[in-house]
Amino acid sequence: MLREILKALEGHPQGLCLEELAYRFQVQLSALEGMLETLLRMGRLVEVTTGSNRCAACPLATHCIPPTSERLFLLTPSPGEKPAPPPAGAAEGQRADGS
Repeated sequence: MLREILKALEGHPQGLCLEELAYRFQVQLSALEGMLETLLRMGRLVEVTTGSNRCAACPLATHCIPPTSERLFLLTPSPGEKPAPPPAGAAEGQRADGS
């Protein structure tokens, strides 16, 4: 399942929220959080927090699941790869729990 999560994020350089990932994989949030924590510890993902207006500027806002949390997950760039810019209103490197 960890590889599937990474694969899903490959197609979304601006990241996916916890709820979107849970919906895509049809898993409970608590189970997904454990998998994402593993990928975070491995250095494969970055977690950012987003502002409440994140969806307002998105042209696809009416076509996706609105996040109920402000947790967003992005792939860590491979060596030599240019990182994607953080989403508007995101505080890069800051976890949802403030650490």
